[in-house]
Amino acid sequence: MLTPHLHGLLYRSTASQALTSRDLLDLLAQSMRANVVRGLTGRLFVEDADGAPGSLVQWIEGPAEAVDALFRKIERDPRHSDVEVLASGPLTQLTGRPGRLYPDWSMSLETEEALPHSLSEFLSLYEDHPERCLVQRWGVAA
Repeated sequence: MLTPHLHGLLYRSTASQALTSRDLLDLLAQSMRANVVRGLTGRLFVEDADGAPGSLVQWIEGPAEAVDALFRKIERDPRHSDVEVLASGPLTQLTGRPGRLYPDWSMSLETEEALPHSLSEFLSLYEDHPERCLVQRWGVAA
């Protein structure tokens, strides 16, 4: 089923401080609850920076109004800075696929040594490992 009204957004930012496992689980749980209500799904990648503040890359997908509202909130979040939009637009135009990339995940989370810098790098990472995420490894229900 084609869903042209769905929007996708990929952004990159820098964490204001090192994020602990507890910080990440709390962020994940909060995002999952809020995203279910908003009809959003997505994936958050956190740079494995050995205890130092690292980069974040997040993919958000859902109704355009909900994606835009969440991103405005993200831009004001003091937990990160240097927020840079890497891609934004109708989902099918960005991904070349019908429907969502993460239809079953209100939000998933994964640490990576090297984070994507572009939409094509993100899509390549998605193609290589669509099932990997800390949600599954840490047993947090979607």
